[in-house]
Amino acid sequence: NNHQPWRVRYGPQHLDILHDDVSKPEFLEVNDEAARIAVGMFTETLRLALGQQGVDTEMTPVGDDQPAVWARLSARGGATGQPDPLAAQIVHRVTNRKLYAGGSCTAGELAAMQVAATLPGTALHFHRAPEAMRAIAHAVRLCDGVRMVNPRCHEEFHQQTHWSAKRAAEIGTGCDARTYELKPHEAALIRMTRSYQVMRAVDAVIRMSSIAAAYAGRQILASGAIGMLEVADHEPATLHAAGVALQRAWLEATRLGLA
Repeated sequence: NNHQPWRVRYGPQHLDILHDDVSKPEFLEVNDEAARIAVGMFTETLRLALGQQGVDTEMTPVGDDQPAVWARLSARGGATGQPDPLAAQIVHRVTNRKLYAGGSCTAGELAAMQVAATLPGTALHFHRAPEAMRAIAHAVRLCDGVRMVNPRCHEEFHQQTHWSAKRAAEIGTGCDARTYELKPHEAALIRMTRSYQVMRAVDAVIRMSSIAAAYAGRQILASGAIGMLEVADHEPATLHAAGVALQRAWLEATRLGLA
């Protein structure tokens, strides 16, 4: 939900990335695992951007003596080679919630994303077979349907959705409603059902949760491929690596012109 659960502390030759846990944990957060992945994505973004500026850095985990510090980026000094080509994609990487064109990516493009995301303890797999796509779509439909009628999830969705572009820019976290790709009547209905009681009353009449869940399933079935990032375990270092891998896969997709 674009929570951005990090802070940066500057040292003479390093940047410490700290976990920012000021906000209450979200309902879908478990053992800070989503935060670990998000911090991994952020750290990789910093590393790529510094490399673009000619600063070579090394990411190292920090010991248990500093529990709030989750990673450290240290400048290695000396001349650097060419910056990672993924660095140029940082400003172009976006979330795209439109329906895609099925079968629209090649095996070579998927392989390039897998190479970009190869890190110890992680593996990126793609699914394209119709039976696999249908199974994944079914799982996504179930999850979205449950999430929509859960009162805590409903509350958090409305807390993190900004209907004004000005407010979205001011707050910085959360989601600009324009990125949801909603039609005007869909946006009006969601705003009207900000109250959980109103939403349940409307859902009993027109089955909003089922409609939204069905659309999520169609997004899966309309995709060129579905990628799943597998981790070897749930240790902090592995989850951090998963975030790095996810960011690199996303940036490689951007470089290839994929949505």
